Amino acid sequence: MKRGYSLEEMEHSVADVLIICSTYNQEKYIGDALRGFISQKTDFPFQVLVHDDASTDATPQIIRDFESKYPEIIKGVYEEQNQYSLGNFHWYNEYLERSAARYIALCEGDDYWVDPCKLQKQFDAMSKCSECNFCITNALLMDAGSGELIGKMMPRNKRDESILSRGPLLDSEDMMSLEFIPTATFFADRRTWLKEPKCPSGAFSGDRAHQLYLASSGTSIYLEDCTAVYRVNAQGSAMASWNVDRSARIASIEKYVKLYDHFNRYTDDKFADVVRSFRDDKVLSLMYAQGSKRLLPFDRAWAAASRRGSRYCLLLILLHIAPGLVTRLWGRQVG
Repeated sequence: MKRGYSLEEMEHSVADVLIICSTYNQEKYIGDALRGFISQKTDFPFQVLVHDDASTDATPQIIRDFESKYPEIIKGVYEEQNQYSLGNFHWYNEYLERSAARYIALCEGDDYWVDPCKLQKQFDAMSKCSECNFCITNALLMDAGSGELIGKMMPRNKRDESILSRGPLLDSEDMMSLEFIPTATFFADRRTWLKEPKCPSGAFSGDRAHQLYLASSGTSIYLEDCTAVYRVNAQGSAMASWNVDRSARIASIEKYVKLYDHFNRYTDDKFADVVRSFRDDKVLSLMYAQGSKRLLPFDRAWAAASRRGSRYCLLLILLHIAPGLVTRLWGRQVG
């Protein structure tokens, strides 16, 4: 059962941009996210939906404190039972359907915005491009343990560097080809977002899924400004759990493979060549984790290993000689 800001209240909102923030047990971080929201300087109204998924720490109280100070901007939605554990990942779709906002922006509770003009920059860029449905910016990476900034999030590799140099307008294949983009900078047309198909059970339905489906809908925009901070291995994040739970990491990899398969079916293989390299990369990880040599043809497995580097090529060769050894080695790392 939800408490706080209701669907009926959403119907009366006049916000042009609706910010979606999901959080769970992030009392160390949520204040940074909320301060980033209220610092935004815009010439349009915006609103923040902060969803607390039945946290057991001080996260709900921190949200309520901000809500009382900034009642026109911060709107808390509080769960009595954790929805993520029940498989209810997209709690906000009901609100999006009732909203009249032109655009939606995302920022998870463990990330935050550092540019007070972030929303205005993305709003202006999208408003000038009628065929654009999706906009992202660059972001800074932070080590969650030390609080140290460790560089820009993009580009991640030479392919990303080549793609981003062609911006700010990116076609569907270019946006899909970017390896990992900052979720905290997602800014999209609300109606296009709502047209995304529902992923099948067992398929990953988070940021990567949104990236694929939004990119396939038309032209996207990349702004090189670093407008947000993305915390690496933040306490309570999925990535942090993968570092200590190998089975969780394997399950996550399998979800990505199912996502790519579903996306190719949904788009009638229109982008199959672009998506295949990402799918093969995930399958290669499963080969190492499970000691299997037959999940990919050798030429495709070798191509995937080569994109990662010489160490992964050596592991692939070893996989064909001593699969059990590779599985044990792989169990000591996140792959």
